[in-house]
Amino acid sequence: MKLTPLLLLAALLALPTQAQPQSLLWPELAGSNTDAQSVFDRINPALDGKQVVIPGFIIENSVAAALPGHDHVDALASSAPTITVLSPQPEICLHKPPPPANQLIQVKLKPDVTLEAEQGKPVYLIGELQVDKHLSGLFSTAYTLWVSAVEPYPVP
Repeated sequence: MKLTPLLLLAALLALPTQAQPQSLLWPELAGSNTDAQSVFDRINPALDGKQVVIPGFIIENSVAAALPGHDHVDALASSAPTITVLSPQPEICLHKPPPPANQLIQVKLKPDVTLEAEQGKPVYLIGELQVDKHLSGLFSTAYTLWVSAVEPYPVP
């Protein structure tokens, strides 16, 4: 019966394990279709459904901030719904154009995941990336990340 522990170990090693997330850099999101007319066509479809880890800045903007007739400051202070995105730059402002949609990722949290990122401080987000177009008045995104973990970015 000394073979039983070895067989059990072999069976455990044969079980599928969760894939390690692929380290992702922002230029990889743009894909290789440089002739595309729309930024939504300049994406990387090979990333759809992949487990990834990507650094960036969390941006939360009130949906009302993008609606005509709303004061920027009042809308952000209201209880209007917010859109959370991961950006390669620390802020998105009405006073300058946001990054293109293929350089913004809408953030959705899996159950039991919390996101507490300070404005202007980078984080690593880990999760499943999906090619998923979202349009809003302030900015648009070409991807959604279903976040399963948040890690601090090592800043000196």
